[in-house]
Amino acid sequence: EELRDLHREWGDTPGIPADRCYFLHAMGRLIGGRQVPGDTAECGVRFGKSTFFLLKALDDPARAHHIFDSFAGLSETGAADRPVAGIKAWEQGDISVEEHQARMNLARFPNCSFYRGWIPERFGEVADRRFALVHIDVDLY
Repeated sequence: EELRDLHREWGDTPGIPADRCYFLHAMGRLIGGRQVPGDTAECGVRFGKSTFFLLKALDDPARAHHIFDSFAGLSETGAADRPVAGIKAWEQGDISVEEHQARMNLARFPNCSFYRGWIPERFGEVADRRFALVHIDVDLY
């Protein structure tokens, strides 16, 4: 019931599949319940749906959450980025979302810090941090 309520609260904004939302929500509950120390992060946030489910479960505004995304869509594809059979190959710029859209969707979480740029070029800014969970949701090798 709680997860259905969260889906209604999230609204129609596209994002990751429901099963991954449920998994991240469960991970948030586990990390919070066991008081696992450290920040959380997401690499590839798009609209912010997975971060929403994670942070709703954690319910800890004192725990820093770091958001890494280019907000320019996908980078140029390489040889390792082979298309899956029957699915159109990704192209540079696909699945882009304006940063303000993600910020608006996550505005209720004051513990979010946004790092606009290519992954992993911005990781140096958090090299001194310890993490309880990092959700890596990228589409290219």
